Amino acid sequence: MDSKNEGSSSSFPMGKTAQEKGLSHVPECYMIPPSHRPSLNPETANVPVIDLAGLDKDPAQRSLIIKNIGNACRTKGFFQ
Repeated sequence: MDSKNEGSSSSFPMGKTAQEKGLSHVPECYMIPPSHRPSLNPETANVPVIDLAGLDKDPAQRSLIIKNIGNACRTKGFFQ
């Protein structure tokens, strides 16, 4: 292995990070437009919330919870 490439996994020079360049902000070319950012707003997130507390109680309640889990998994792929 070359001494100049020692410790490097490639022979290409590495660019400096924003921190190494002394930038105090994120360059615009790395910013995600607000319309493409994930939303934590419950109205737009629309995450199915299912209370699992009744699973071991009333059989009718258990059946309803299982049905809700199935629907959430089919329509959203997940639930909370």
